[in-house]
Amino acid sequence: MADDPAVIDRFNSLLDYVATQVPDMTLNSLAIDNVDKPAFRQLAEETETRGW
Repeated sequence: MADDPAVIDRFNSLLDYVATQVPDMTLNSLAIDNVDKPAFRQLAEETETRGW
């Protein structure tokens, strides 16, 4: 499904739309993840566990 050309076209259209909303921004990278817990939450929990 993720490699379906229609899905890819919709995703590219979404990125084009986002780019029009933030035209003065230089995007160096884009990370999209599909996990239950975002990385920043994982880091926060590890930090709390270790007492940092």
